Amino acid sequence: GDSFQATAGLNSLLDEEFNASFIYPYRYDTLQCPWFNLLGNMDYVDSTHCGSFLTFEQVQCLPYRSQLIRSPLYEIDPRLRERDERWFADRYYSVRVNDDLELFYGDTSPLISEYFQYSWAYEIQGGLSEQSVEAQLAYLEGALANSTAAFKILNGHHPIYSNGFSGGYAEVRDAYLPLIEKYNVSAYINGHDHSLQHIIKGGVHYINSGAGSVTQPGFFRNEPAVFEYDMP
Repeated sequence: GDSFQATAGLNSLLDEEFNASFIYPYRYDTLQCPWFNLLGNMDYVDSTHCGSFLTFEQVQCLPYRSQLIRSPLYEIDPRLRERDERWFADRYYSVRVNDDLELFYGDTSPLISEYFQYSWAYEIQGGLSEQSVEAQLAYLEGALANSTAAFKILNGHHPIYSNGFSGGYAEVRDAYLPLIEKYNVSAYINGHDHSLQHIIKGGVHYINSGAGSVTQPGFFRNEPAVFEYDMP
C-alpha cells in the first residue's frame, strides 16, 4: 500500500509517477517477478500528512484540484500491466503460491472511521465511500474457508498490532482478527507504520513492513516485540 506516496496515487493510466515510483526503482534483474500490490490510504488520495508530525496535524499536501484528478481506480486497472507486466493490484484477492502457501489481500482503508471526516473519502472516483466492507469480509471469509493451504498469510495496509506511530487500529482488529483466529491464519503482514516490527500474539505473527520509503523513529511499548527497527 501507499505505492505512490509522493503523489497520493495516480492521476491517469499514463501518469509518469508509475515510472518514477515503480518501473525505474525496481528495474534490476533480481526484481523481475510478479508484484502483488494492495491499496493504502494514500492510494485513496489521502494527502493529509504535510502537517507537524509532533502535533499530529492533518494538512493536505495537494491542492484541491490535484486531488480530484487522482483515483485508486488507475492502480487496480488491468491495463496498467501494459506498462509493466509485473504489476498487479486489486482491492482484495488471494494468490495460491504453492500447495503449502496461500496469500490473502485485504483493503483496510475503508475500515478506518477517522478517514470519513475528510472530503477525499467522498469526492474521489472509486474512493472510500463507494466501498463495501461487508462484501470484502464476505470474500475473505469465503477464500479462507475454501483454502487447503497449510500456511495462510493475510496482508493489509494498516496494522492490527503495532508499537509504531499508529499503534494499531481497533477497526482492523475487529474486522480481521475473527477471520485470523477462525481459519488459523499464520501471519498478518502490514505497512503504514514506517518501521520494521515483528510481534507474536496468540500464536500469530504480526509483521510490520513499512520502512520502504521513509522511517518514523521511536516505538511505544504497546506489545512485546521479537524485533523492532526504525533507523533510516
